[in-house]
Amino acid sequence: MSFKKTLIALMVSTVVTSSPALFAKSGHDTDINSDVKNAIQQDQALSNVKVDITTKSGVVTLKGQVESDTIANELVQDAQSVAGVRDVNTDGLTVKDSNQPMTDSYITAKVKGAFLREKLFGEKPIEPMSISVETNNGVVYLSGEVDNKKIISNAVRIAKAVKGVKSVESKLTVNGNTSTEHTTH
Repeated sequence: MSFKKTLIALMVSTVVTSSPALFAKSGHDTDINSDVKNAIQQDQALSNVKVDITTKSGVVTLKGQVESDTIANELVQDAQSVAGVRDVNTDGLTVKDSNQPMTDSYITAKVKGAFLREKLFGEKPIEPMSISVETNNGVVYLSGEVDNKKIISNAVRIAKAVKGVKSVESKLTVNGNTSTEHTTH
């Protein structure tokens, strides 16, 4: 397991065990907003990051400037992983000294966050730590090894549901057996 995957697993484990109410299922924007702020504060890499966070109809809007695309991606992933979040709007989020669009990076972070949310709160099997996610021009590429085909179907379904995804291409394998799937959103 890579360092980043280990760190995310540890972070989620720490947050969930230290504050179970943090991820309580909630449909109210004020509760979602509070949960997103708490999730970001609990993430040691983001605890000193200052961004404005608002929520309307389950859509979390992040506004402000951050130091790197890594921090921006972590913010989006943490926000998307909170129960009740329908989408994360990053139109007002910028990276210092960068003019590059972050659309693909944000889509990747949203997909990873959606996988994490399904793992924590959903009823369908998913293995977020076993699935690599990359995005290029709105096309999401999934790769890695999972336990069964149902997990592949769930991963593709979840990725397709993320706003901004044009299509999903899966190179996921079941215990080493390739199961390629391509879908258009």
